[in-house]
Amino acid sequence: TNGLTWHADYVLAIPKDESAMKINGWVTMDNQSGATYSNAKLKLIAGEVNVTRPEPRMMAKRAMAMDAMDAQAAGMPQQEAIGEYHLYTIPRRTTIKQNQSKQVALMDASGVKFTRKLSIDGRFNWFIAQMGEERDTHPDVVIQIENKEANALGLPLPAGTMRMYQEDSEGALQFLGEDNIKHTPKDETIRLTAGKAFDVVSDRKQTDFKTISERQHEAEMEIVVRNHKDKAARVELVEPVGGDWEMLKNSQDYEKRSSNVIAFVVDVPANGESKVTYRVRTRY
Repeated sequence: TNGLTWHADYVLAIPKDESAMKINGWVTMDNQSGATYSNAKLKLIAGEVNVTRPEPRMMAKRAMAMDAMDAQAAGMPQQEAIGEYHLYTIPRRTTIKQNQSKQVALMDASGVKFTRKLSIDGRFNWFIAQMGEERDTHPDVVIQIENKEANALGLPLPAGTMRMYQEDSEGALQFLGEDNIKHTPKDETIRLTAGKAFDVVSDRKQTDFKTISERQHEAEMEIVVRNHKDKAARVELVEPVGGDWEMLKNSQDYEKRSSNVIAFVVDVPANGESKVTYRVRTRY
């Protein structure tokens, strides 16, 4: 039927010591079909299902009631593969009224390990034109979670929004940020961008630029990362270098992550700074 939709929402709760996190998942159903479904058996299919006929409709804005079902009373959905999709069967019947949104529990996991890293992305045009200087760039805060059984997960996770919270000194959960995930099979890695780091900043300077020919250039870069925290920070500098490129000199080792991406991993001392310099020749 048209007008019945659902999506997944996840809450990630990180304790103050950051030892592991707890993840609760919910399915939110939205009924705009024009009918009420009473005592219905509900099955949800997760995946990219192709629909060839468009479903246009014009509807006035309206208020929707939110009915959150208790996770313990409802139990968790049973999951199974069906074709190239995943089917979630809600364990008890439910009623969803017209113009209503309703939530049911999807999953509950505790003791989930994660990693947090700081990452600064460059831009390829710094290597093909005179760019000068860019100041006060804050790195992205990236959370990575292995969706594996050994990490208290190992579940096919429907696409949805993951909201991250962390305990403060009084034990209250504070919002850290949110990000969307695609349909994620088991044994894959979940990567979330929570926001920008407050106490870590960087300056990027193109200290030299040379045009060798119409399609060949050399650019020398200086990146300074400052850490205003009372503990050391590790920051990834991810540099997209297009075309055929050659590293001419570099102040520290780098990793070639793909044909056009290099990365420096920089350890920045507490209340200190670190500097990376390198020179690249590119040809297009």
